[in-house]
Amino acid sequence: MAIGCFLKFGKFEHLKSLSEGQLYFSPIQTLRAREEEFQKGIGNKYEGALQMAKGDFQLNSVDKSIPLPNYTMNLSFDSLDKVLVFCLSFCSNDECSVCTDGKLHLSITPERLKWFREHFNNYDSVAVIKNPNIFIDNMEKAFPRGLKHHAISYQDKVIRENGMHPINILLNLATEGEIMVPYKTYSGTSDDIDELLFYKDSYFAIENEYRFALCDESQKSSEPKLFSVNIAAPIEILPIDTLLSNGTVSC
Repeated sequence: MAIGCFLKFGKFEHLKSLSEGQLYFSPIQTLRAREEEFQKGIGNKYEGALQMAKGDFQLNSVDKSIPLPNYTMNLSFDSLDKVLVFCLSFCSNDECSVCTDGKLHLSITPERLKWFREHFNNYDSVAVIKNPNIFIDNMEKAFPRGLKHHAISYQDKVIRENGMHPINILLNLATEGEIMVPYKTYSGTSDDIDELLFYKDSYFAIENEYRFALCDESQKSSEPKLFSVNIAAPIEILPIDTLLSNGTVSC
């Protein structure tokens, strides 16, 4: 899907800082906690994790094995907890176009408007990043090492009865949908684990999220961090009601 522009919802003062090149990255563990603090949609307790439900598992130790039939389990990775991410929504070329006067015209679908109203009602503004390719180039130059970025892929990450083994599911996600045969042995790398940062369950699909992640070990942090980025992409900050009132705006 071609990206026409990026959207960042937030408080005006924070988006003003963004327009001045101050970008606020949050660790994955913080995004997980936000679901309990606020609601699903603002946070996601399964960020970078796999949900495993209705599977037959076995817990092994040195001296015994404990069968766990029809068990629900979540598989997460400590190595992802402190990965810092910067998240945006995007509009496709079908939702935005450049007018003859050079302004960008946005037309958001009613379904997305409903989502934004329900999940971003604590914010007062939205930043429209008008040239996503320039913004991506700015980010790549600011973070020449460790940066991974692309649009989030949405699919249910729940293993259901008679489904594949969880590790096969993990590698299936990491290899962009390649068919994996159950009961066959596969190997994976840390890069495969990192790819879990770019998958969310289908509940979030209407967000159209684009994510930047700092995956180098030296960049990880348990606390949010502010980074200075030389942003050349034009950014316009609008009152959120201007966009959400009817879904159309020119800027």
